Amino acid sequence: MDQPAVELRDLTFTYPTIDGQPRPGDQPIVRQLSLQLPRGSCTLLLGANGAGKTTLLRVLAGKHMVDRAALQVMGEPPFHATHLTTSNRLSYIGGNWDQDVAFAGYSQPLRADISAGAMLENVRGVGAARRAMLLEVMDINPAWRMHLVSDGQRRRVQIAMGLLHPFEVLLLDEVTVDLDVLARSSLMAFLRRECRERQATVVYATHIFDGLDNWPTHILFLSQGQAKVFEQVENIAELKSLRLMTWVVR
Repeated sequence: MDQPAVELRDLTFTYPTIDGQPRPGDQPIVRQLSLQLPRGSCTLLLGANGAGKTTLLRVLAGKHMVDRAALQVMGEPPFHATHLTTSNRLSYIGGNWDQDVAFAGYSQPLRADISAGAMLENVRGVGAARRAMLLEVMDINPAWRMHLVSDGQRRRVQIAMGLLHPFEVLLLDEVTVDLDVLARSSLMAFLRRECRERQATVVYATHIFDGLDNWPTHILFLSQGQAKVFEQVENIAELKSLRLMTWVVR
């Protein structure tokens, strides 16, 4: 049996205080999650505000320490196996580009007086074909000056930078909120191809469901940090007759 891309075994997480331990009485943000995400899967992560979606993604990204046995990404604990993120095999793109730019280490802030093309060219170790493909997918004009573009255009560049290196596991947290319908559709089609053709794995948290009816292979619905639903889409009978948005609000 193939090793899953992501495996959770009774994963529970409570935010620690400065001494590294939770305060007595603090409730876990993520509670007793056990699941496996196969390679090549596209998982839609759903839940109300405060359900634990962002915390879960950050734990999966190795940004918080949990028991090694409770979380494995590509067979390794992501907090300890830092080479997963430094090699871009494990990539996380969050919703706040001012504080959470995945590639701030490339020395150019997203609001600098630099062209979008030059910013993307500064990322080393990327093939010209993949760079050109992402310029097309995200509809980026290389001549854009980054200190003059709109929020939506800046978000496109941020996402493109996060996708330049071929990933094995990609975690996306509400990154499409500033994108128009066409840009969002193009991005989701690209990610679906990455999963199908390269056996990459994507976990995508969002509140925007336009155009996603045929995108996910799996759905994980969190409620108070617990998995209310975790299932392959093909096994959710209601989705055969209902649109995704209708099913979610039910």
